[in-house]
Amino acid sequence: MASHISNSAAVSRSAGVAALGLVAVAVPGVPVLAAAAVATLAGFAAAWWLALAGRSRIDSVELRFIPPELPSLAAAPPSVQPASANPATGMASVAAAPAPLATAAQTQFQAAPGDVVTLGSSADPAFPSWRLHWQLPDGREGLVVLPTGDRSVLGRQSDCHIVVQLDEVSRNHLIFQVHRNAVRVSETGSSNGTWYRSASDSSHTLWTRLQPGALLPLAQSDQLRIADPWAIVLTLEAVGRG
Repeated sequence: MASHISNSAAVSRSAGVAALGLVAVAVPGVPVLAAAAVATLAGFAAAWWLALAGRSRIDSVELRFIPPELPSLAAAPPSVQPASANPATGMASVAAAPAPLATAAQTQFQAAPGDVVTLGSSADPAFPSWRLHWQLPDGREGLVVLPTGDRSVLGRQSDCHIVVQLDEVSRNHLIFQVHRNAVRVSETGSSNGTWYRSASDSSHTLWTRLQPGALLPLAQSDQLRIADPWAIVLTLEAVGRG
């Protein structure tokens, strides 16, 4: 029950308990041992309330820094209708199965209405090797191709290769160097910054801020987070390789 108390209430109770301990020591006529015992207990209680306030503060900060894990976009397999007998011919027929849902790979070129991340008019999505799986704090997500080339710009400006319609994203925010077997990224010195998290980090908590101009190699499932608190998370995926 006490673990749900607010920071301010926990700090106030800590101060109150500490003051009570000081009063016990200062009251004339109270035996020394009794006063020392009360003061010690009050000190422990005050420390406990302060620790509770600190834990609550840490939890609130972590929520700002750690976006949720990205859910899978894999589509469910199509269902097949059971066979039924034709009374006229006596032969069994199978009802036509509904058209299968498009998989993530099939829809990677298609921007849904209202998508926040889209390919710019100057981007050439032919023969892609990599794509970005994007997710917003409100749960919206999607896929966008990484155009191959030494300079694929991601930003808010409409002439970027990848356009992200978010105020937290700078007009030219990131520059990707995209080749068949390698992807590297650099930060342009954006206003809100970009953080990187390696897929090899088993704790999924270690984010490192990118320095403007530094070229960073990316691997499958590595993530980039824009702004703090995070406005969007980009996860690198290899096309046709899992």
